[in-house]
Amino acid sequence: MKYLTACLIIKNEGTYLQEWIEFHKLMGIEKFYIYNNNSTDNTSEIINEYQSKNEAVHIQWTFSEKNRQLSAYQNCLDRFKNETKWIAFIDTDEFLFSPTGKKLPEILPEYEQHAGIGVNWVCFGSSGHMFRQNGLVMGNYRWRASDGFEKNEVIKSIVNTSKIKSVGPDAHIFYYQNDESTVDENHESNIHNVHRQKFTTNKFRINHYILKSMEDYIAKVRKGAMMDIKKYDDPKKYFDYYNRFDVYDDAILQHAVKLKYLTGESLFVPIK
Repeated sequence: MKYLTACLIIKNEGTYLQEWIEFHKLMGIEKFYIYNNNSTDNTSEIINEYQSKNEAVHIQWTFSEKNRQLSAYQNCLDRFKNETKWIAFIDTDEFLFSPTGKKLPEILPEYEQHAGIGVNWVCFGSSGHMFRQNGLVMGNYRWRASDGFEKNEVIKSIVNTSKIKSVGPDAHIFYYQNDESTVDENHESNIHNVHRQKFTTNKFRINHYILKSMEDYIAKVRKGAMMDIKKYDDPKKYFDYYNRFDVYDDAILQHAVKLKYLTGESLFVPIK
């Protein structure tokens, strides 16, 4: 039985997928349940490579319904919850780690009595990049919103599979047995069915590279990856809203030194 795994649904993420997987392997995630939503780039080839090493499960998820992400999450729970103690439900623009420098499985045993852990976003802007950058995402984007930025209260969930009931109303929260809810890193219970909590990132955090460069952002909009952009009458307003330069933050780089970028091969591998 695995201790910590991750579930995600993706489309055309070949440019960044290897860095994301290799980083989270270093953080202690043992397997990835990857739902592939009609990718037309090299995403499938990358997933298949990890599947051949039994580090990933590649699920073709071609459903076009509005809630394809939630249906993928529920499918993951139905199929794989008995294979793992914890599942982190995150996206490829979200990097989950501990600022303590420890691997996630070293900290998670403190929370096994809880149904799930809500981990706060830390939202990063473009760092002034108009075009897609070579190298590591975590190295290219170091300017973020202040702690008080309202979207930093948003959480993603690491769920305890022994207590899970089903997916919730959105991708951020879940329904648990006995009407339990997530807790934050301080073991304080979150209000049920609310996907926000007080900002706290001493033990867990998610660096959310929601924009990357302007070029990346435009590509993201075109593939329909950002649902709440519909609230804005101009996509640039969405970009400007998240494009914050409040805080220089390189906390994640303590882990970046463990990754080696092989120029021209788009391959991210641990440095031995």
